Amino acid sequence: MWEFLKTNALEVGIFGSLASIVAVLVGGSIPDWIRTLFAKPAPPEQPKPPRIDVITMTPQQFAQTQREMLTQTQAEVEKTHGAERRQLQDKIDELNRRLANPEEALSQQHAKILDLEARLERLGNRIGGDRLTAARDALRAGDFTLANDIFAEVDAARELDVQEAASAAFGLGEVAEAQVRWADAATHYDKAARLNPTFDTLNKAREFAWRSGDYATALRHGEDLLELARKLDDQEKLSLALNEHAITLQDTGRFDEAEPLYLEARDITREVHGTTHPDYATALNNLAGLLRATGRFDAAEPLYREALEIGRKVHGAAHPDYASRLNNLAALLRDTGRFDEAEPLFRDALEIDRKVNGTAHPDYASRLNN
Repeated sequence: MWEFLKTNALEVGIFGSLASIVAVLVGGSIPDWIRTLFAKPAPPEQPKPPRIDVITMTPQQFAQTQREMLTQTQAEVEKTHGAERRQLQDKIDELNRRLANPEEALSQQHAKILDLEARLERLGNRIGGDRLTAARDALRAGDFTLANDIFAEVDAARELDVQEAASAAFGLGEVAEAQVRWADAATHYDKAARLNPTFDTLNKAREFAWRSGDYATALRHGEDLLELARKLDDQEKLSLALNEHAITLQDTGRFDEAEPLYLEARDITREVHGTTHPDYATALNNLAGLLRATGRFDAAEPLYREALEIGRKVHGAAHPDYASRLNNLAALLRDTGRFDEAEPLFRDALEIDRKVNGTAHPDYASRLNN
């Protein structure tokens, strides 16, 4: 039978058509074997581009891109004044931090690129496989331009639902953060937080509003972040939210509101991590900073010293974080007139920054001034 059907395909086709007409006329149905014989095969499913977690940029290439950005920013800072100049100097600080340890900074960039790739893949149906592959290849070479263009297009598309729009805005924020465009990052993270107020979006929105000097927006996001954190069963997130909101409150002079948040964050961090963890040192340092700002030097000093000792044990005596702790303690000693004790600490901090950041870095200038 099968050989007959293959040999007489035309006749069978005519027969199949007649059979269909007869079936309709008499109210019957076409036999399954005839349907199977003439059914068209389904088109093969197109494979998705493979995901390979590889960054093609080397630490040396990454450092070169950061140096180029640093040179450009240093040229810009000479032409600006006031708040814009301070923001550019903060950008220089961040670029120098990356250059101090390009391997670690590239690793952080790697994690951000993988997150961006995952976000692009979720938009794959909208952008097409070829463009997705091109964007991923560019990201791995340190070029965020195509990813930025894609997220911008998706962000602007009105047919997107809220979750996709928030993800695109967050992606734009990550691109801007990676490129040290903090005002742009603040705008994008703010939009992501408004569309989808999760812990991550609110935390980023608060941080970059604060970095950009928009304290009103930072306070609003900080309040929302803290409210959300108290609802979550995650002490580490609560500690982070307390500390972040307290920083903004302190910077706006609301010391009485900031202090209990610092105290609560310290207690939670001690419970979660113990008294030798760098996060605990940060909690101590932040609380000491508020005590010093409000003139309670005797209470601040032991906290600064404890934070300094933790930093020495964790990071060593040649780390920029240790220099920062030295500087903070020295500033307190200076404020209390103990100049002979303050001077060697200031000199140690100065020497660490000279070795780590060089003599053209703003932190080095600050140490010289102190």
